[in-house]
Amino acid sequence: MALPQSVVDYLDRLRGLDVEERYIEMERDAWIMIAAQVPDQIDDVIVSKHRQLDDPDTLRLYRLLSNAFDACR
Repeated sequence: MALPQSVVDYLDRLRGLDVEERYIEMERDAWIMIAAQVPDQIDDVIVSKHRQLDDPDTLRLYRLLSNAFDACR
């Protein structure tokens, strides 16, 4: 895969939070583009993303998005 391990770990954390796989695939695709354009900034951004996942409101947002994907099936 064309992603740094820090991004792979972040995506795995999303999986562990039961985020819908289709959403994770979209995130992965976005991270591939980000990694290609600003590879030196990835680790700082990932630290921020992990902090966001510690916020209950952010977790609710991810769960809402996951439910929306489930509803579209």
